[in-house]
Amino acid sequence: MLNANLLLKFWRRLWGVTILLLLLPERYTLVRVALVLGLFGLWLGALLIYRRYVAVKVLCAAIAVLVLAVALLPGRPADPSAMRAAYIKSLRFYTGTPYFWGGSSKIAIDCSGLVRAGMIDANLKTGVKTANMALVRRGLSLWWHNCSASQLDDGYGGRVAVVASALSVNEIDYNKAEPGDIIVTSTRSHTMAYLGDHEWIEADPIFGRTIVVRVPEKKNGFFLEPVDVLRWKELND
Repeated sequence: MLNANLLLKFWRRLWGVTILLLLLPERYTLVRVALVLGLFGLWLGALLIYRRYVAVKVLCAAIAVLVLAVALLPGRPADPSAMRAAYIKSLRFYTGTPYFWGGSSKIAIDCSGLVRAGMIDANLKTGVKTANMALVRRGLSLWWHNCSASQLDDGYGGRVAVVASALSVNEIDYNKAEPGDIIVTSTRSHTMAYLGDHEWIEADPIFGRTIVVRVPEKKNGFFLEPVDVLRWKELND
């Protein structure tokens, strides 16, 4: 009985720790590892503590089957146009989110966290909606592999590619720019995403939040630096 009581106390405290990890804006490797372990611990604890309840065992089995399905079921290529629209929608969701260096959630976010979080959301939501497990796995892979503006400019493990360069965001050839394109400044310290119709979204440390800016913009320094224009490979038509 003592062991069972200790297990129950630990399990209840694990709920609090896991919820705290979910609320943290940071998504560093240690946080991600702890979160995965926390979720597994909650699943295993429920199975051990409430094993006499059929409903709990069925729920735990269903969760295990779902995880296996995500890991093993085949996927298929997604329509780039549909993914681009989903990406733009996901990016706009973060408008007004407070700026926080290292953040990548609706609670707080930074510039590279924004362009990455939008693509994570687009893959996960589209993957679930269309039962395309390849997209779900891609979204989880993006969640697991953090990136900076500099890493984006280096290709982010082959996920993005440079398609053009320009003297500034204001001077990009907008006849060739595609919604969903991203830029990295020449200092490799800032990135933002193109929404279309001459609008950009960025998590701006000066303004302290995620904002939408229409070009030409003459006062925001990030719009005056030389830039590389990058495109997500999954958005290539």
